[in-house]
Amino acid sequence: MGKKKPPPQFKREALDAVVALLVRGYRTEQIAATMRTEGVLAPQSTARYIAEARRLVTLSADYVRDEELGRAIRRLNDIYSEAVTAKELKIRLDAVKELSRLMRLSDAGDPDGDGPSTDANTDLAAIREHLEPLQLGPAGLPVVDLVRLAVDRLLPHLTDE
Repeated sequence: MGKKKPPPQFKREALDAVVALLVRGYRTEQIAATMRTEGVLAPQSTARYIAEARRLVTLSADYVRDEELGRAIRRLNDIYSEAVTAKELKIRLDAVKELSRLMRLSDAGDPDGDGPSTDANTDLAAIREHLEPLQLGPAGLPVVDLVRLAVDRLLPHLTDE
């Protein structure tokens, strides 16, 4: 029995480019044409790269939910932090809204009954009652957004800077 051939080596940049096009929804012939036009891959290598890109995309679709949730939360917090530094209120609000949705922090209970308890709803109503008169954001903003905006206003007064 002859020696097994080692798996073909892929140029990382070329493979990443093929994966990016595949994820964007390009068809096989579009990927091949783009790679050929940009001189990234030789025509005889394209099919092999597309097959490997498909394999990688399939593998990445098999994920651990808690791990991905943690990663998404960390990314949203990073976006929020960068938006604070850049003084981008809309981006901060969008990040908080998405984080609230992702973590199911909305004021109302969800259909599965996993929402806040009655005590939590009472607490949220009290928090809203205290924060809404401060006009921190648009009317009807979720409580978690009002709290973040209040903290943003307080933080500069709590530091030595």
